Amino acid sequence: MKEKDRALFNEAIISLGITFETDEQREIAESAFGEMMHMFTVFCRKNKQYGNAFVETGARGTFIEIHAKYARLRSLLWRASDEKIARQMGDIIQNTLDLSVYGVLQCLLVRAGNINGEIPQEDDFNDGIS
Repeated sequence: MKEKDRALFNEAIISLGITFETDEQREIAESAFGEMMHMFTVFCRKNKQYGNAFVETGARGTFIEIHAKYARLRSLLWRASDEKIARQMGDIIQNTLDLSVYGVLQCLLVRAGNINGEIPQEDDFNDGIS
């Protein structure tokens, strides 16, 4: 885990009052926190690239992305030999992180009541264009 992520982890467990029974529990929690920080970085990078496009498609559109990632992971994990899986670990991890990000987006959309998407107004396409 990066040192700055470790510092954030320590701040989080203190502010949330989280304690661990064993060193192993703490190590697993620290690893999970590191993955979540990576997931957040992926989200920010993609959001910068594509903007809030997920709002346009809503929860139903995001479900299509979730299903595509699920199908890709199923293919990588269940339809391949152990040797091929070992060679594709990077792909498996990346698709799993993408699936996690889509899961977070899905929660945001459902909580906001955005099931079918919000079609941008014509003016939204003209922002900054004279």
